[in-house]
Amino acid sequence: MRTIVYFAALLLLLRPACAQTPPVSAPDQSLQIRVQALELLQQRDFTKLNAVAQDYRSKGAITAAGVPKLSLFFTAFDSIPLGEPLNARKWPAVFDVFENWQKDKPSLTSAIALARLHLRYAWQLHGPNTPAAPEAQKAFEEHVQLAHAVLEASQPYSGPDADWQWAATLVIQAGLENAVAPDLPMTIARQPRDDKDEQSAETAIKVQAGMLFEQGKFHGLNLLAEFDRTHDVKTPAGLDRLNYFYRGLQEYVDLQTPSLTDKPNEEAWKPLFDRAQAWVDKEPSPAAIIFMAKLRVAYAWAWRGTGYASTIPPANIKPFFKNMKIAYDFLIQHKAQASVDPEWYGEIVGLARAGVAVSEKETSVLMTEGLTRHRYYYPLYADLAESMSPKWGGSWEAVESFATFAAQNTKDKLGMIMYARVYQRLNCYCEEMTGNKRDWRKMKQGLQDIMTRYPVNWNYNRYASYACQAQDKKTAREALGMIVAPRVAAWGDDGRLYPLCKSWAAS
Repeated sequence: MRTIVYFAALLLLLRPACAQTPPVSAPDQSLQIRVQALELLQQRDFTKLNAVAQDYRSKGAITAAGVPKLSLFFTAFDSIPLGEPLNARKWPAVFDVFENWQKDKPSLTSAIALARLHLRYAWQLHGPNTPAAPEAQKAFEEHVQLAHAVLEASQPYSGPDADWQWAATLVIQAGLENAVAPDLPMTIARQPRDDKDEQSAETAIKVQAGMLFEQGKFHGLNLLAEFDRTHDVKTPAGLDRLNYFYRGLQEYVDLQTPSLTDKPNEEAWKPLFDRAQAWVDKEPSPAAIIFMAKLRVAYAWAWRGTGYASTIPPANIKPFFKNMKIAYDFLIQHKAQASVDPEWYGEIVGLARAGVAVSEKETSVLMTEGLTRHRYYYPLYADLAESMSPKWGGSWEAVESFATFAAQNTKDKLGMIMYARVYQRLNCYCEEMTGNKRDWRKMKQGLQDIMTRYPVNWNYNRYASYACQAQDKKTAREALGMIVAPRVAAWGDDGRLYPLCKSWAAS
């Protein structure tokens, strides 16, 4: 077996860096983890590599900065230079080491490490241009498939492992049209500070979900939904990725089903139902079940329209309620499998709000259950709060009471975040907010808690917008001073509000 000089060179670079670091009260755990992984790999101590990784995995170990140690362990290998390939079917000697690790001491860890190596090399072969040259594209696809095969072979042992799921997600992304290379190192939860990452992240999640559904890649859809759900993945601004996954599917449906009449375009709806049914039949999952119900609800609303009840043709009301009932029955039928996903409960809330024949007692029982099982899932609280608003026959007193409860129910982990999130969902620069009972002191604390956990420009814009709404000039000045760049979408898509707020705060 050929000796790999890359490791020695890299270690020589790492050790001086460690030595030159100013004295601190605690060692640089991140650097130590990476150095140890590289040293063990250089020594071909595969048994110890597996043991170290499994220790991190079983304990859920994190650094003082809150970063999973196992993720840092894997990123050590992302720093190994691969060199230039001799041809499309020849790869560097680095692969000898990882393949021998997988062969001699197979483990979940060795499988993930080898799959990541294939992915990184695939993107190196691909190059910066999209689409790649034909030969480069062929070699790229070969290594993506090899990564996929390694992960599939280890899947029975993966369970809910975050790093396995992340590698699988990167494989899925590599198979998408116009995919781009992941940033190195391929970590799980980097949190960019620029708010453009929030808007692009939301769009990317939604577009990806729609594209996977359009291509019939049901396994990929399941992997993404499962990963986001089991690991509570957030966008840079701290919102639930899982919710944007379903929003992307909904937006895809909306784009595919335009109608020039007051009835649904059946030719457009049929292939969507067929594909959704194929997802349920071929790759059954909580996501498949929930989306089928969401699709049926969307079809029901296509019959009803969004106008006042008095404007709806009587002939359209019956199919509206018929399809809503079909969606409800389908969700209840598959409750055991699908209610592990919080969106199952959110869909029940929407059906009850629309007037489906569900008793208040039954709805109350299900919602209590949902808030117990998915205690920290913001969209579920938002759906319930919306149902309590005056728009749907409720009151602002009920909303305020529920927002306070939401904060108390999640305060152990989120502080006052849920109070702010509830009102963020309901907020609009319109008459619908007239008479609201929002408490600015609670709202302000909630927004500050959000910014502490997710210090991105998008959240600074939101903080300033609410401070100006509350006529809190001191806080508005403070918030405006944090803003890197104004974002119109954070100000209700009204380009006049930011300069107006800034002018008022300076007066």
